[in-house]
Amino acid sequence: MPKWRLAVQAVLMISMLSAVFQVAVAAGYNSYLRPKADYPGDRWTITGASSAWEALDDPVTEEQTPNNADYISNATTQSGNWGVDIDTQPLVGDSIKSATAWFYLSTPAAVKLNVRVNTNPFGGDTLLATGTFSGTGWHSVPVDLKASQALLDEVYFRFQSGTTTATRTVSATFLKVSLEPSPPKVYWGADVDGEVYGSEHDAPWDSSVWDTFENHTGKPVSILHFNQPAPWNQSFAPKPLNDVYARGAFPLISMGSGTVPLQEIASGTSTWDAAMKSWAEEVATYKKPLFLRWDWEMNLRPTEELPWTEQVATAPEVFVKAWQKFHDITEAAGASNITWVWCPNVSFTGSTSLNSLYPGNAYVDWTCMDGYNWGTNPLQPDEWKTFAQVFGKTYNEVASLAPNKPLMIGETASTEVGGNKGQWVTNALTREIPLTFPNIKALVWFNWNIKKGVSGQRMDWPIESSATSEAAFAQAIGHSYYAPRSPTEPTAGTKISPLP
Repeated sequence: MPKWRLAVQAVLMISMLSAVFQVAVAAGYNSYLRPKADYPGDRWTITGASSAWEALDDPVTEEQTPNNADYISNATTQSGNWGVDIDTQPLVGDSIKSATAWFYLSTPAAVKLNVRVNTNPFGGDTLLATGTFSGTGWHSVPVDLKASQALLDEVYFRFQSGTTTATRTVSATFLKVSLEPSPPKVYWGADVDGEVYGSEHDAPWDSSVWDTFENHTGKPVSILHFNQPAPWNQSFAPKPLNDVYARGAFPLISMGSGTVPLQEIASGTSTWDAAMKSWAEEVATYKKPLFLRWDWEMNLRPTEELPWTEQVATAPEVFVKAWQKFHDITEAAGASNITWVWCPNVSFTGSTSLNSLYPGNAYVDWTCMDGYNWGTNPLQPDEWKTFAQVFGKTYNEVASLAPNKPLMIGETASTEVGGNKGQWVTNALTREIPLTFPNIKALVWFNWNIKKGVSGQRMDWPIESSATSEAAFAQAIGHSYYAPRSPTEPTAGTKISPLP
């Protein structure tokens, strides 16, 4: 096996053995969140470790006896205290059913536990729970986290001793959080470049490319993104769609108008009308649902890569009319299985106003955004941006235009240059999307070694750009929040609905 793949497997194994130790239970699962740092106090002694958190982070449950070789203790007649910060985990849509603070006394003398938060997002006292306990063994106190990620992120424990001469010894502690897994809420997928895997053909045409990508992610996609020519360049081609459906995914087709004048499409020139009508009739006969992302990133500055952008920049109203015309032709042909995806690039200074480009709610089924973290990659240097910084402003614009439409991330990726790509992926998929972007109902990664600039060098968009990035993506996308395959058999002749 190549060293590259061994490295990835090693990273994944480390993540599985992390401080967030999970045990499956019948109706959910438990996470055992252990100490990760100290909040120093006074009059406590650390034995067998260099810090209190290391002495107390034994990988045990409340049904096991911890290692008593390392511990914290207090034997003075003066009250003392010591604190440890407790690790957290992203909930990614999971529901907190209960939380309990546990600690193990290896001597019988009493110790008081205060469960606190650094900042209480709900206001009021930072003390969440408290209790004084004595006797050798495990002791616990329930903690009300109010189903809040923000509270979970802020938890720490502080141990207080009494004023007796007896020695008080704490050997282990953890926060046990009982969780209900999230049902699938977001379709996910990718545009998969064959060159990344040494093939001349992309997915879905080369099934081995698709196999390898899913082997690296550890999870089947529920959307496969690929391009198809406009109706006047090629009739409807069902085979790639059938290949996608055979693997339980939805097809996302990107189709551009090319250099055809949008004014001619909008005004109903017979040549284009006839081609669109013929294509739509074939789609109607096909019956299976598909996503159609037509003339995407139309708000960009004029670019040769997307010829329609030059026309859109000078006459956005013509783009709207052309979109509406194509849509009306497909509806008249009975192609009710087309899910129309309106997909601009994220807004920037100089981009065409989204308000001027929106065809109207009757003509759009899903809204969409494309955006990338370019970092300081010399092929297109910018600045390192989080997922929220890339998409936040445009998300609000789109939500204002179409507040009741599901939203898709049609293309996204991050460079390795200028920051930590693996951490970018983790934060985007496990925190930012679930917590900040509730309208996002589909996420499509651009796993493509696209050429950039006159040099023809390749961008590092694929998840395989490093072992840590690949492992981070696999771990994050593996959460139940992201749907593997389409959860139900699609109904013929219908549009693709978001997951509830």
